[in-house]
Amino acid sequence: EFYALQAGRTEGSICEIGAGTGRVLFEVAERNQRPGVGIEPSEGMIAAFENRRLESGRALYDLTQVHRGSFTDIPLGDATQGFVFSAFRSFMHVLTRDEQERSLSEMRRITRPDGLLAFDLFEPGPLHMADGGPYEIYKAETIDGGTLRRFDQHWHCAKDQLLTVDMKWTLSDSEDRVVHSEDCGYTIRYTRREELFCLLETSGWELIESFGDFDQSPLDDSIRELIVIARPT
Repeated sequence: EFYALQAGRTEGSICEIGAGTGRVLFEVAERNQRPGVGIEPSEGMIAAFENRRLESGRALYDLTQVHRGSFTDIPLGDATQGFVFSAFRSFMHVLTRDEQERSLSEMRRITRPDGLLAFDLFEPGPLHMADGGPYEIYKAETIDGGTLRRFDQHWHCAKDQLLTVDMKWTLSDSEDRVVHSEDCGYTIRYTRREELFCLLETSGWELIESFGDFDQSPLDDSIRELIVIARPT
């Protein structure tokens, strides 16, 4: 809803960088009845996006499209997008400051002079900043009396502002014996608000609003979301 509302402040095509399966973009495009284009590096996600298009009906199929690309390489023309956004902290997967500057400049290139940029990050807390784990962060019973659990282990690299999370999912039977497990993980770069505001300015953006959550509450000293809205300078 937040991104759909922000898109309503603009005109023209809507673009999501790191669109994944298109779940948010489809909602934003449909709510505003404007063309929506997703940029996504993963072939698997692109396939899921196309399946969603096929299942959504002709009107939404015609309204949306997806291209393979990334934050630093967006295959769209200059000044073609009225609203550019990135949801679910996708920008944190850009892992160096230089690449972040390139990404913000690339998003600036495709945004219309009267357009807006919006995206969300989070500022890390004490748990993120310390190596540790595994921590059990999710637990649920299955319909056959088993248990599904998720365990996270964290590694922090202060020099490069990187957080690495290794996740393990386990499925246990009714006797609590593990019958299946899967591992995956990711690395993200955190950006403090002052650094982010500076990055925006040097990349051709004017920060016009910042929020601490999607209810548009103020950005204060608590550790919550870090949501920014900017316009081209």
